[in-house]
Amino acid sequence: MLACSLAAGQEVTVSSQSDLDRLANCSSVGSVSVSSVASLTSLTFPPSIQSITGDLSVSNCDALKFIEAPNLSSIGNSFFLSNLSAFTSLVMPALKNVGSMLFWDLPLLQTWIGNFSVMSVNDIVWVSRTDLRFLPLFEMTSVSVFIISKTLFTTILT
Repeated sequence: MLACSLAAGQEVTVSSQSDLDRLANCSSVGSVSVSSVASLTSLTFPPSIQSITGDLSVSNCDALKFIEAPNLSSIGNSFFLSNLSAFTSLVMPALKNVGSMLFWDLPLLQTWIGNFSVMSVNDIVWVSRTDLRFLPLFEMTSVSVFIISKTLFTTILT
């Protein structure tokens, strides 16, 4: 296996799927930022990515419909999704630990596939203006703020 080409803790700015594909030999990255990429319709993280030590931030990508990170288990700081008008699905079945979660203005988000029974959020959970149909109750530690607004749930899973 080839070595990861990133320095430890290096931030990755994504403007296309090929930017993520270049991380195929990395198990951990610093922060990942995707912002204002009009042509991006999906993001799939390589299976090798298990940890983001900083932030995962995706915002203002009008065509983005789907994010998948099959083996991502940890986001050290913020998991931030915002202003994604076409976004419908988030698939992160291995995600267990997140510093904070902020989901804002995701009007079509209905599906979030994850391993919620073991998920730990250490700081803030804020879900607003989504179309999520269910809200799993996460196992959380030291949560200072938990906000749900302008979101209709048909089911709360415990």
